[in-house]
Amino acid sequence: MTATRKIIESCVSKAVRWTLLFAIAWPIWKIAPVYAAALRFKFAVSEVCKTGATARLAPHEIRDDILFKAKQLDLPIRQRNIEVRIQHPHVSAVVKYEVPIELGPRQIVLNFHAAAEEMPLVNVVGGEEHLPNL
Repeated sequence: MTATRKIIESCVSKAVRWTLLFAIAWPIWKIAPVYAAALRFKFAVSEVCKTGATARLAPHEIRDDILFKAKQLDLPIRQRNIEVRIQHPHVSAVVKYEVPIELGPRQIVLNFHAAAEEMPLVNVVGGEEHLPNL
């Protein structure tokens, strides 16, 4: 084997490795932030439900808070994607949404479902605060 051939094979091998690395890293680079935002949003929905149950907010106020959190995380969520139910003392919310991701010439759509059901942090009875009975 000549020295030139070894150099060429080495360069081709490096090019193949870099191409494979790029082919794996590029989708991860595009998809990972979406999953991270979805996880933060799931925690936010739970927190909004807990706040809504404690403050006895109306369904539209809870929905508005959820939309605000979605906007902060740059998630494509609309009011029609949010279902809020209040069955005193429980507040629950379900949010179903899709996030399209461009991967070069292809587009994939990731489907997410964030749900939470919470009780108030404290109950007020006769002007006094009590911890909820679990």
